Amino acid sequence: MTDQIPFDHLIDEVRRIYRSGVPQAESEIEAFLGKSLQGLTFDERLAFLDRLIAGFGSPDSSPGGVMGSEDEVLSKVFSLLLGRKVSKADLSSSELLERLAASLNTIFDSLNQLVSVINSTLSWQGTGEETIRQVIGVHLEGEDQTKSLEDYLGQIKEAFLVTQQAFKKAAYDKVEQILSELDPKVISEAGSGGFKFGALRKAEFFDTYEERYNKIRKWFESGRFIEELLREFEKKSQQLSALK
Repeated sequence: MTDQIPFDHLIDEVRRIYRSGVPQAESEIEAFLGKSLQGLTFDERLAFLDRLIAGFGSPDSSPGGVMGSEDEVLSKVFSLLLGRKVSKADLSSSELLERLAASLNTIFDSLNQLVSVINSTLSWQGTGEETIRQVIGVHLEGEDQTKSLEDYLGQIKEAFLVTQQAFKKAAYDKVEQILSELDPKVISEAGSGGFKFGALRKAEFFDTYEERYNKIRKWFESGRFIEELLREFEKKSQQLSALK
């Protein structure tokens, strides 16, 4: 989607706003960029912002110091990450930086654990031993690495879709098994001879039904039902994963 945004126009507009001398030009630029990039994903915004910053060159070589100091660049990056205005004064707060670092570490570690469980449970190859930090590092080396980051995060969405379908199939199969066990036709055929409607035959039919019911009840209460359902669920998950 970034190719659809007029890059040169954005640079010219940022320069125009900055040189206009309006009060709080930084806020004006931020609002303009926020509106221009609102159709992009978070990762696309970061990639586009990196490209935009590179387009202005270093602060010393920019006409009139267009992008200002390094703190101004960091302020914009932090504003994109946090979704709110981050001033230069905020950047000097060690507490804010420590909290942000801790939050990102928690997010990255949780993502790594989640993807690891997904790959293990569903027998996926996934992204191998790559962690989210490694994937982001590769992504920042160039725009041609975008797919790697999208694939890493896309595993989570795909896993939820697969597990939802797998659970439906597993539950359906186990309930079908229960209904088959309780099917009067199956029970009647389990008795001796053909089906009779006499009192003796009805009593025998009921005794067989009661025995079958008690067997299923014991199967359910013993916990084997859940164990078999989970095994069936894992099997269906792996079967569906093999088709993707």
